[in-house]
Amino acid sequence: MAKDFIVDLEDRPGSGATAAEALGKAGINIAGFCALAFGGKAFAHVLVEDATATRSAIEQAGFRSSMSAMPWSPRLRTDLVSWVSCCGGSRRPASI
Repeated sequence: MAKDFIVDLEDRPGSGATAAEALGKAGINIAGFCALAFGGKAFAHVLVEDATATRSAIEQAGFRSSMSAMPWSPRLRTDLVSWVSCCGGSRRPASI
């Protein structure tokens, strides 16, 4: 079952990309990614399978994170498409 991490980001261009790149370099598959910035704060929801490796990669990259209590499963992927769409993503994310 996929885990939803909430990653605290800096409200500046490229901050989300830096977090995603750290996960990619660690070999972590990102099933979903949505970053938001408002009021001088920014965060990203990152949907992954390997919680331990994700937490380690995020911390090594200098970000703070927490795991959401929201359970995800493959049958909820259509909901994820809607979730990503509402966050400003495409209607059909490439990772789904």
